[in-house]
Amino acid sequence: FTLGGFEELQEMKVRSRRQLNLPPLPEDSIQVVRAMRAASPPATAMELI
Repeated sequence: FTLGGFEELQEMKVRSRRQLNLPPLPEDSIQVVRAMRAASPPATAMELI
């Protein structure tokens, strides 16, 4: 069983929100995640000394 790709999942979310009379989301969470850069972990105390 699968929900499909990210685009299908986003469309399901939009349809569900419309059926429940909720306002549309201001941004597409899938596009936001795709545009995010990888972050480095915080420096440890030993690295700062």
